[in-house]
Amino acid sequence: EEKEEEKEEEGKATAAIPPAEDTGDGKPMLTKESKTGTGNTTATSLSSLVNASQPMLDLFDDVTEDEPAISRLLERGDSSNIKIQQEAALVSGLDSSQGVLVLCELHVYFLNGYSISAHDKIFQSPAGGSLASDAVLKWDLQDIRDVRRGRYLLQDRALEIFSADGNNILLAFSDRSTRDHTYTALLAAASTLVETAEESVAGMPRDAKVEQPSILGFFSQGKSVTTRWENGEISNFQYIMYLNTLAGRSYNDLNQYPVFPWVLRDYESADLDLTNEAVFRDLSKPMGAQTPKRAEGFALRYESWEDPLNEGTPAFHYGTHYSSAAIVAGFLIRMEPFTRLFLKLQGGHFDHPDRMFHSVAEAWASASEKSNGDVRELIPEFFYLPEFLLNENKFDLGTKQNGVSLDNVILPPWAKGDAHEFVRLHREALECDYVSAHLHEWIDLVFGYKQQGEEARKALNKFHHLTYEGAVDIDAIADPVSRQATISIINNFGQTPVQLFKRPHPAKKVGNQLSSSSNQLSTLNRLDRLVCAAQPVREIAHRVGMIVVLDKPERVHALREKQLLLPAAYTRCLDWNSPTHALTSFVLDTERDLLVYEGLHSGPIVCAVAASDRLLLTGGADTTVRVWHADFAKLDRRLKLVRTLCGHTAAVSCLFAAPPFNIFVSGSEDGTCIVWDLTRLKYVRQLREHTSPITALHIDRLAGSIVSCSRDQICLWTINGALLACTASHRVVGGAIMCCVVSELSEWASDFVIVTGHQDGRVKLWHVVFEERAELPATRDILNPIKDKWQRSIQLLEVLPVQTVVADVAAVTSLAITPDQRRLLVGDARGRVYQWVLPESGKGTEHWVKDNFVTACMAQDCTVKFNLSERRHHCRNCGRVFCGRCTAYESCIPVLNISKPVRVCQACHELLSGSAGPTEG
Repeated sequence: EEKEEEKEEEGKATAAIPPAEDTGDGKPMLTKESKTGTGNTTATSLSSLVNASQPMLDLFDDVTEDEPAISRLLERGDSSNIKIQQEAALVSGLDSSQGVLVLCELHVYFLNGYSISAHDKIFQSPAGGSLASDAVLKWDLQDIRDVRRGRYLLQDRALEIFSADGNNILLAFSDRSTRDHTYTALLAAASTLVETAEESVAGMPRDAKVEQPSILGFFSQGKSVTTRWENGEISNFQYIMYLNTLAGRSYNDLNQYPVFPWVLRDYESADLDLTNEAVFRDLSKPMGAQTPKRAEGFALRYESWEDPLNEGTPAFHYGTHYSSAAIVAGFLIRMEPFTRLFLKLQGGHFDHPDRMFHSVAEAWASASEKSNGDVRELIPEFFYLPEFLLNENKFDLGTKQNGVSLDNVILPPWAKGDAHEFVRLHREALECDYVSAHLHEWIDLVFGYKQQGEEARKALNKFHHLTYEGAVDIDAIADPVSRQATISIINNFGQTPVQLFKRPHPAKKVGNQLSSSSNQLSTLNRLDRLVCAAQPVREIAHRVGMIVVLDKPERVHALREKQLLLPAAYTRCLDWNSPTHALTSFVLDTERDLLVYEGLHSGPIVCAVAASDRLLLTGGADTTVRVWHADFAKLDRRLKLVRTLCGHTAAVSCLFAAPPFNIFVSGSEDGTCIVWDLTRLKYVRQLREHTSPITALHIDRLAGSIVSCSRDQICLWTINGALLACTASHRVVGGAIMCCVVSELSEWASDFVIVTGHQDGRVKLWHVVFEERAELPATRDILNPIKDKWQRSIQLLEVLPVQTVVADVAAVTSLAITPDQRRLLVGDARGRVYQWVLPESGKGTEHWVKDNFVTACMAQDCTVKFNLSERRHHCRNCGRVFCGRCTAYESCIPVLNISKPVRVCQACHELLSGSAGPTEG
């Protein structure tokens, strides 16, 4: 069964799980067939979708009154507590299917292929299938994160439901009042809906105005998403994604897919210089006006417009749109399910190879200058999903007239033939100072005051009138032929987003955007300047197994091995140190409210991780991973086994969960490393590189990259399982790796640091190097020769001088980095947690031992105690506290940027007088 799952998941490249710029912007898993309707397409009238008169089968036929068939579709307790049931159309991609939305006490359901009779009975159409589980979509009301009103076929009748696991559905109703009634009922039933702007999928509270009209609006709904962007609190990608959501754009509908701008115009240079303004696209002009000649042609077309059919069609600049289903499917053609959607648009065949997306440079040239029928903008995947550029499914896309066969997308030279590098640099370009300073101009065109009216005409930004919201009422068109023609025009021309701003959009305050600080754990900083406090920040009586750093206010918790601190309150702890293999739950500070759970595995529990405050993952010596459900906050005395996952052949050694990406990873002593779907609780893929037991795992919460460590090897993977880099020569010199952590700087960062803790007490800092190969590989990529010249590797950057600060060096058993990415916490086998920091320029006191920590000189052979006559003196290098005699030495300290001699202790004076740099051995 596991092999079949592996073939299913690894056999085809699929749409990636979205990044948590996470933003919580409701990106869907379109790869899930359960989300793709099999009924009518979007070229069908909305009213006909939800009011179709078809022969129906009564669900209550052939069923006793005591056990109606509806009870087989709903969970126990829900069938007798139905609050609302409404007909709706489930929209997915190009498809939509009729069904019934049922809101109950505990869950909300969508019954695919069903309808409601005049007597309020639920019916199943002959083509709707049997009462099978795949005909029913179900969500726990506690898992619904947000509900947003939206549009379908430019009509304000849709509703989008966002789940906590990142999945969402788009439902279209028969009319606006039905939609609003359902919306109100869902808001009342779902008790865990997010209320703050930071947690919302749109960056703002529900129903809040994007453009605040007065100071009263600020006090009534708080800081707007625009203000947060202006101040640099959110990234450019996040802000554009929020605007798309607020404007009704949805991943579930290809006709109103999120739209993003072209930001670059240089696709020819060998290196991309983001400090040169000439490499950027003019964001103040639409794609049709990027060159003077082209702008003049479109302006002339508008001024000389004559309606050929005399139907009163207003003048427009462009006969196509910057966003449509064909554009989206064309960009994503190399991945399922978009390949199938593209074939559906093309009548079952691929388009002519010369018209298909094959080169980024050619796509830019076509959209900006060469083709009058091409004014397309980009889609979000250009900034986070390198897999869409690769033909990993080996589709036969044809051969162009020049003899070139279509395969992987041809990338600009500055991407070095690497799709991951292209996406990283492209995202970096989106977040750079130039784009930040001019992005508001593009927003004016797409979401703002230049979208419609006279300002749109002046900006050469007028599209066909049927692409705008409210241009036509489809259901008011009596003639079916005219109605179908109108729907076809909407689908073929594309849909303009809802206008969000009536006034010019404010500019961003450049310099405030998210960036690496001067003292973060980044390769751009002097990491050889890291200093450590001589006194532990925490100390416990056992080996440190977990370090938890809480923000606002900041607190550091150190737990022993085989203990876990539970979110979201972080006040309750789990312990599996019992010789009976039991799991114990208790309050961390008081050790009260003790709960004991037994029999979780057929043997010892080796590791555990909390995917949420109600979902626990455990790995056992019995080779299995088990998923448990319990509400620990409510002192739930039962652990409900949700699923047992098999795939390892030896004990599960470590686990790491990344809820923003809906995945978790398990490592085993047999050397296997498996990625699992956190939503479906199924096998996704195996990371095949390690040959020795897996000892540590980490998933970057921003970029989604996976770091896996065996005893002597480090590997870096993408979230979709592509191996990016390994340690050079596949060997790490010194003691075995016991733990690891990664500095999480940004989604596009290349300056992050991988930190490993070793059995011999060493702490090593690693970085990823992307460089030219010394020798070309034996097998070449004929279609992409530049790719063969470049490779990534993980190389040693620094070895922290632990032995100069810490007495009785012990094995490093746990690592953590504070949320601001400025401090590294190191836990060891003696129960101590030490803190390493980069000193701020001109200060260098962050690592000093606090005066109230010590009462006597910390020199080994000194017995002086501090009093009124004997004051404390800090060694400026190690930070420990000494008497005046023990600090009667002076030295310069280069790592602290101290060029003049300052007071140091004897040991540091000897070290600074002639020490050599650290080496890996």
